Amino acid sequence: ELASFLKREDEAGYVVCPDTVMAHFLNGLVLFKRGKNENKPPQSIDTPITNNKILKKIRVAFELQDTDLTAMIEKSGLQISKAELSAFFRKEGHKNYRDCGDQFLRNLLKGLATR
Repeated sequence: ELASFLKREDEAGYVVCPDTVMAHFLNGLVLFKRGKNENKPPQSIDTPITNNKILKKIRVAFELQDTDLTAMIEKSGLQISKAELSAFFRKEGHKNYRDCGDQFLRNLLKGLATR
């Protein structure tokens, strides 16, 4: 099942990863990288998963600062200002909220992989 999630969209046997599986994976990534906090209850599963939520979980898991994120994005050839980046982390419905696109997230993950 996991192998079918990891295939490219144009490959035979590709299956879209369900939001619940992705939410569990992201919560597990945060626990793996940061450790369990005994003072807080376990994270609830927050669905649907958006690119903004994925970006937030990656930022928390790897303890990334704004400068780290902009450096990773610049490695992929894109430019982003601190204000544009902070718009991705705002609450949905905030006047400065901005949806994180697939291309931005893909380039960030490429930068994270090279880091």
